[in-house]
Amino acid sequence: MSRRRMVVAALLAAFTIAGGAPAVGASEEAPPSLPLWVYGHSYTTNPGNMNTPGQEWMPELATRLESPSWQTFGVGSSRMIDTYSDISRAAPRAPVAASAWDSQRSGVVVVQSEFNDMINPWGSSRDARPLSSLAAANYEQTLQASLALLSAERRQDWSSATSRGVWRTSSGPAYLGGSLTYTTQRGAFREMRVTVGPSGVLWLITWEVSTRVSNPRTGATQISVDNRNVVGIPARTATWEPIYSRRSGGYLHSVGPRATAITGLTPGVHTIRVMKVDTGPGAVYLDQLLVQSADPVPVVVVKDPPAYTPASSYTQASGPRINANRAVLHQRIDAVTANRLFPHVFTASLDGIQPGHYASDGIHLSDLGMDLEASRLEQAIEGYFGESP
Repeated sequence: MSRRRMVVAALLAAFTIAGGAPAVGASEEAPPSLPLWVYGHSYTTNPGNMNTPGQEWMPELATRLESPSWQTFGVGSSRMIDTYSDISRAAPRAPVAASAWDSQRSGVVVVQSEFNDMINPWGSSRDARPLSSLAAANYEQTLQASLALLSAERRQDWSSATSRGVWRTSSGPAYLGGSLTYTTQRGAFREMRVTVGPSGVLWLITWEVSTRVSNPRTGATQISVDNRNVVGIPARTATWEPIYSRRSGGYLHSVGPRATAITGLTPGVHTIRVMKVDTGPGAVYLDQLLVQSADPVPVVVVKDPPAYTPASSYTQASGPRINANRAVLHQRIDAVTANRLFPHVFTASLDGIQPGHYASDGIHLSDLGMDLEASRLEQAIEGYFGESP
């Protein structure tokens, strides 16, 4: 049996339950069943940015995996927060139809959304700026929230939960249902009953705020399960750094998501309560509650290549800063993907690519670069399923 057939057979077995398909053997004639789903920036758009149309890595990878289908939700200039919005519901700018992750989908997901955070632009300028420690931490928590969404078998909206105290509503395209609920009143709470599966894991999605909002403070939060306190989030101020995205003309992100894990739960129905417990002016923002699947789809997080500094005046000037930021974000990606709650998440790296793999701008990929990315992703997926590259 060919190596690709072996990988396909392994994937078929892994996704029998999730895809609702009958079990198949590892025969040469078994029809492949590996849908490919892609989120990210301009490396993931169709057509690509500077390569020959039709030479993108996505169809090439789908061919190598003998996939029956592939779909990309990539949008040029996306940062990680944009990609999170695509996965959660819809981005504020250039939303993509059907981008919100559907837990009924099976296959493999590729997330590639690092390069624009490596640049870290502001306004209309493309000049690279250094990433602060807060901005790097925000990238990490946004990636974690994205992976929590992709790992969920079910999502429940806090806006419709039982409540006590004064709660208000704020609208936003990325929020589940199009809005979240928040309170500044001590003792106010929301609670819901949720059925937990074999994973024993829930994720609470809240939001962090910056100095760009009228109230930059977040209240102390207590999470309880069946009247037992299990997790607390302290009061804090301006724990999101405002960042600018050049996606579709550009806009400011003044808030960002946070995913807090609730672990060790026994399968069955539990009552989850979230309460504001301090007297300060900070708000508690509740968006959604995720039930992690016992068999989530594999997710590949791509580590982008460095800027090729000799390519242009732009890369000569901004390349060193881009590449310094890249080292910082690589560490953050490693921290998230090493989380024991994400054993189905792994990375593929575009380290070590050569000048010919870049387009003329030293940023985007050439046809050769697209082929290389398809190869690196194929190797990573084969490695995840125990096949030698």
